[in-house]
Amino acid sequence: MKKLNKKGFTLVELLAVIVILAVVMLIAVTAVGPLMTKARKSALGTEGVGMVNAAKTAYQTEQLSGKVGPTDSACFDLEWLCNSNYFEKGCTSGGDGYYGSVLATYSSGKLTYKFWLSNGSYTFGGVGTGLTNGIDPAKFDVEDTTNTVTDGTITAANKTKIKACGKTPSSNKISGWTYCSKAGNGCLK
Repeated sequence: MKKLNKKGFTLVELLAVIVILAVVMLIAVTAVGPLMTKARKSALGTEGVGMVNAAKTAYQTEQLSGKVGPTDSACFDLEWLCNSNYFEKGCTSGGDGYYGSVLATYSSGKLTYKFWLSNGSYTFGGVGTGLTNGIDPAKFDVEDTTNTVTDGTITAANKTKIKACGKTPSSNKISGWTYCSKAGNGCLK
């Protein structure tokens, strides 16, 4: 009778392969995690720059309608921009968790823009004492962590400030600005 050739892997060889695969997966997960975090922050910052572009269009439209003067500074609430069809994120009905604002400041014949934006995970525009700074879209850099925080540090008061260009509105008005907000049902001086 012929002997059958029974070739196969031993238990030790199988365990060695499993250990090697586990080490490779561990290295891959630790390398990919920070890249995913950076990508999420970058995506939110890109949304902020898009929000600024929407606010530029809104500023011009509101000037033509007479609600914003030619030398007025204006704060545009993200919810107002979305409900007025200038931007796609931040609508009450969508429930996408975005909130923020854009400040258009007129000074010396020039308009400058800054944005505040949060998606529930990250916030651009600073918190606490830095909340009034906002982010200049021309200088936005995802590597700058001084303007990014996890959402766990956002208080209700700071959330209100993020919606109102770093200020706390009184009766939906901010002194010296035109404030366009859903709460104010339009643009208020």
